[in-house]
Amino acid sequence: ARWKRLAEQGAGTSEQLTAAQQDAEQVRAQLSAQQEQSLQQAQDAQRKMARVQEAYRALEAETNRLRASWTQLQAERDRLRADLGTRQEELAGAVAARRQAEHEAQRLRCFPD
Repeated sequence: ARWKRLAEQGAGTSEQLTAAQQDAEQVRAQLSAQQEQSLQQAQDAQRKMARVQEAYRALEAETNRLRASWTQLQAERDRLRADLGTRQEELAGAVAARRQAEHEAQRLRCFPD
C-alpha cells in the first residue's frame, strides 16, 4: 500500500524507496509462502485422491468376487433343491411300494390261497 502511494507521489526520499522495497520483498515472501502452501495442499489432495481411488478399486474387486461367489452359491442351492426333490420322489415311491407290499402280505395272511 505504501509503495503505491509513493509511486503516485513520485520518487521520494531514499528512506521511502527503501521502505517500499522492503514492503515489496515482504509481499513477495508472503506470496511465495502462500504458493508453497497451496502446492503442498494440492500434493496432499492428489495423494489422498490416489488412496481413495485405490480403495475404490479394491472394493470393486471384492464386490465382483462376492457377486461371483453369490452366483456359485445360488447354483449350488438350486442343484441341492433339485437333488432333494428327486430324493423325496424316490422315497415317496419306496414308501408307496413298501405299503403296497405290506398290504399284499397282510392280505395273504388273512386270505391264504
